Amino acid sequence: MRYVSSRRPILVVAVALGALLPAAAAQATFHLEKVNEVLLAGSGGDAGVQFVELLDKGGTEEAFTPVFAPYKLVVYDGAGKQLAEQTLDPNGLRAAASAGTEYLLSTAAADSAFGVKGDEKLTVTLPADAGQVCFQGSPGNVSCMSYGSITKPAALSSQGTGAVHGPVPAAGLSDQRQSDDTVKATTPTPKAANRADVAGASGGTSTPFAGMTLGSHSATVGSSGTFAISISCPKAAKASCSGSIAISVKGQTWARRHVAVPAGRRQSVKLRLSAEHRAALRSARRVRTAVRIVASDGSGARKTTHGRLTLRPA
Repeated sequence: MRYVSSRRPILVVAVALGALLPAAAAQATFHLEKVNEVLLAGSGGDAGVQFVELLDKGGTEEAFTPVFAPYKLVVYDGAGKQLAEQTLDPNGLRAAASAGTEYLLSTAAADSAFGVKGDEKLTVTLPADAGQVCFQGSPGNVSCMSYGSITKPAALSSQGTGAVHGPVPAAGLSDQRQSDDTVKATTPTPKAANRADVAGASGGTSTPFAGMTLGSHSATVGSSGTFAISISCPKAAKASCSGSIAISVKGQTWARRHVAVPAGRRQSVKLRLSAEHRAALRSARRVRTAVRIVASDGSGARKTTHGRLTLRPA
C-alpha cells in the first residue's frame, strides 16, 4: 500500500498565500489618501486665497514608501487635460496619516485669511469654473475631487479611494467631502473637521458675525514706535476673522496693519508709529486715539467695529 504525503499540498497553499501578501500590504502604503476639501477663492473673490486639504486615516500602515513615489497633487480641467502638478513630501504625508490629521496645501494668502499654517505651500493654481483635483502615487490617481461641468473624468487607479464631485463653490466657501462621499459647499474648515451643513442653510439659527473686538484700552509706545494691543475674534465666527485695523487721531491715520485671528481666540498685535507721530506723542505725553477694525469671517460676512485706545510714551 502506498501513502501519499500531505506536505506537498500544504506547501503549495502556503506559497499561494505568501504570494498574496505583498499585494495586500501594498494597498496599505498610500491608497487610503483622500482629497478632502478644496477652496478656490477667498470671501472677497481673491483667487490667491486657495487651498487643498488631504486626509488619510490609514494610520501607520500608510507608509508612503519610495517604491510608489513620487506622490503628487495633480490638477486637470473639466475636459481631463492636465493643467499642473506638485510633488508632495512623503514624510509629511506619513506623519499626518499616522496621526489621522488633515494635510493642508495652502497659499500664503489663505494662511493669512484663515489664521492657519499649511503643511506645504500650494504651488499650483486651481481653475475657477471646472476642475479636477487629484492625489497621485505610482501608478496613477488615487483620489480626485471635481467641481463644475466635467466632460472627461481623470483616470483613476483601481486601488484608490475613488472620485467625488461637487458644485463650484462660491467665493469664501469650500467644497468638503462628507462621510457618505457626497460633496457640499460650505464654510471653510482648513486643518479641522469638515462641516456637514450647507452654508446659508441653517434656517436663520446661526449667530450673525459680530466682528473683531478691541481688548486693550491703553498701550505704551516704545522708543522705536512699536506698541502692542489685543484683539479678539468671536467664537461664533466661521473659521477665523481677517481684515485690517487702523489707529487714528482727529481723522489722521497713525498706524495700520492687516490682522488674522482664529475663531474664539484673542491675539496680541503689534503696530508702529512713524517718527513724526512718535514726536507728537512725546510732546503730548498722552494721546487718545480712535480704533477702526474692518473684518470678515470664513463665510464672507463683514463687520466694522470701533474702539478707543490711549497711547503713552515709554
